[in-house]
Amino acid sequence: MVLDRLIKVLSLGCLCCFAFRFYIHTQDTLKFGIDVLKEEEFERLNGQKLGILTHAPATDSDNVPTYKVFLNSKIKENIVCFFSPEHGLSATAKAGERVENERLDRIPVCSLYRNEGSEKEPKYVPTEQFKHIDTLVVDLCDVGVRCYTYITCMRFAIEQCIRYGKRVVVLDRPNPLGRKLSGPFMDEDLQGYVGGFCIPHLHGMTIGEIAMFLVKHYQKHPWLEPLTSERLRKASVEIVKMENYRPNALWSGQKFKKSYFWHPPSPNLPNFESCLAYSCMIPMQIYGNFKTILASERESESGEAQPFRFFYMYHKVGNAEPIVKGLNEKKLAGVEFKVAQNGETGGILLNITDWEKFAPDVCMLRMMQVDKQLDIDKKRHNKLSILSEEGFKTCTDWDEALPFSRFAQRKGYWSVARGLIGEKSLIEVLSNSAPLSDEWISKHLKEWKERTQAFKEERSDCLLYD
Repeated sequence: MVLDRLIKVLSLGCLCCFAFRFYIHTQDTLKFGIDVLKEEEFERLNGQKLGILTHAPATDSDNVPTYKVFLNSKIKENIVCFFSPEHGLSATAKAGERVENERLDRIPVCSLYRNEGSEKEPKYVPTEQFKHIDTLVVDLCDVGVRCYTYITCMRFAIEQCIRYGKRVVVLDRPNPLGRKLSGPFMDEDLQGYVGGFCIPHLHGMTIGEIAMFLVKHYQKHPWLEPLTSERLRKASVEIVKMENYRPNALWSGQKFKKSYFWHPPSPNLPNFESCLAYSCMIPMQIYGNFKTILASERESESGEAQPFRFFYMYHKVGNAEPIVKGLNEKKLAGVEFKVAQNGETGGILLNITDWEKFAPDVCMLRMMQVDKQLDIDKKRHNKLSILSEEGFKTCTDWDEALPFSRFAQRKGYWSVARGLIGEKSLIEVLSNSAPLSDEWISKHLKEWKERTQAFKEERSDCLLYD
């Protein structure tokens, strides 16, 4: 009898302990903006005709895409249309691929990435649909890098709403790279769709904070009619903040629900490791001998795609060991390079070992330094200037194997090339046949550090999380 009572007491105690631990766990689990909106029962959107700019990777903490959350909600009948960014609603279209309009459960899905017009004109489509809504809801997955087009898509959509006097509600979600800032910066006249803000390469803000930055520190864009001060004052842009967000932590350091997983924001960021490498590798896809292998092209021996982590050389250098040795001799903090094999392709694996110590801008410049030396050693002089369309199409050693040559032939990619690098002084030094000197790198890194500190102070009134 006593033993039975003791067992019951112990069982009840264990149950209470488990319940308490579960309560504590769920209390400090990260809630996205869409989770908070659901808990509010969509109250702030009642009676509004809605346009929703989103895509499949933007989900709630139970892995349900935001567009499905809305379709299953009590305000489904308020939805006038969905809007989709580059890669489409499904986020599976290839980079730069035209995205067509479609329908979802009889609701139109208007593509804001139709890839129309010349390279000097926006790929964004200024649709008349914005006139027919009261509120634009935005829920997009950014990756913390300036050249990722989702933040430009959001910018163009918000500016259109401000011109029409429409309200904007941004559902916030994490910056997977945390608060880290890193150059290069974007020159104002080099802005395009790739690179739609004059901010550093790593901006250290959530997508909601970027929306606040747009309104509070407005920057002109060469493709858009400038917004007047009066329109900016009247702009109605509000953010549904996350709860329990750790702004300085990486995506891997957030406290998600146990069932939550990485949703690739675009086809070539299939995992978080590729997202980390994206922080320094993307400009290398435009200039130089290094090229990543895309998710659709090869797989590693483990079967996992490694875009931006694994790269090979355009010039078909058979032995990667000297290049790996040269990169590792730079003693870059928080990163190591390894000779690797990906399918039948031999190349190099970039492995970030310590994000806190890792400096993406230093890594980027040192890789460019090694890259330029490859050209010099092989007596190949790829003298190009992408500051103008004419210069971009001029090459002293025209060769189908050279990346700039292949890139220049593709319609619309002149402005993409400029946008990915972003800074004239860096473009100019990369375009000549001289080595990239240690002195130039040191000087440039110092300038970036000073500009980064100024930007850090400028953006301070836009940060929503301590």
